[in-house]
Amino acid sequence: MLSDRTKSIIQMGRMQVRNRMSDLASENSGIHLQQIATAFSSTPEEDKQRKDQLKKNKEEIKELQQFLERLDVNPLENVCIINEASKAWGMTEEYIEELCVNEIIKAIKIGNEWLVDTLQPNPKANIVK
Repeated sequence: MLSDRTKSIIQMGRMQVRNRMSDLASENSGIHLQQIATAFSSTPEEDKQRKDQLKKNKEEIKELQQFLERLDVNPLENVCIINEASKAWGMTEEYIEELCVNEIIKAIKIGNEWLVDTLQPNPKANIVK
């Protein structure tokens, strides 16, 4: 269970992320207004700079949204045991255990059982044929 201090820190982090998202949205609105106001008088370079900044801001907003979503997820929902990973990834349990032991995939051993991080990509994609 999280301590009150940890919960407070997480909440402050959420507020800072939301504030940053709000700042980026406001900046995007300002850029859109500039585009409208200077539609016939801006140079192609100025248009490109605005377009690039909008794209950069939208990407950052998306990353921040994903970060907030991860904060709201119970971390225990993102782990599974080896036999579940085996079925999901189409690999043998023995091979997945070998990947765990060799720290090729994100996993932790608790007692006799490996808990595998389900948010990581399928390790098959990294196998060279």
